[in-house]
Amino acid sequence: MTAAGDRRRRLLDAALEVAAAGGLRALTHRAVDARAGLSAGSTSYYFRTRLALLDALARHIGQLDAEDLATFDPGAVEASAPGARERLLDAMAALLERWSGPGRARTLVRYQLLLDRTARQGADAGGGWRARFTERMAGLSGLDPVRCRLLAAAVDGLLLETTSEARAADRAELRSRLDLLLGGLLPPS
Repeated sequence: MTAAGDRRRRLLDAALEVAAAGGLRALTHRAVDARAGLSAGSTSYYFRTRLALLDALARHIGQLDAEDLATFDPGAVEASAPGARERLLDAMAALLERWSGPGRARTLVRYQLLLDRTARQGADAGGGWRARFTERMAGLSGLDPVRCRLLAAAVDGLLLETTSEARAADRAELRSRLDLLLGGLLPPS
């Protein structure tokens, strides 16, 4: 990555921290400069307007989510293979544990961006992960597109619930909930 790319990444990571700590209202160029430990005006050099900063933050979150989804791999799963459902449940629970635990701040900011009317006029902070998740699930589970979209919506709801709680959900609890969700979508293994 170039020096400019490193600086942009540093600013976007700082913007994510600012928004996670204080909400989107706290997300100002000055606050991001301070959080990143850079001189005043650094953020506005890369992101001229607040909307440009919000759009870049949404794309940054989308990129981080895409990196997580790229590593989401329950192994060579064919929907009808023995143990496929168990491997899929384990992989999904691990991903949600990450997004509701260590990645909780990112998840909370993603939902804030989704609900912010101004941000919705720009980059899509939430639909991107859903589309990638749906595509990935179709390839791994053999589910049809309608069921994959339904699963993504249900997982989104589960993720919203777990990230809005004061405590992080553990993998076993997430796996149990996901098992219930998949119960009506996948054939028993």
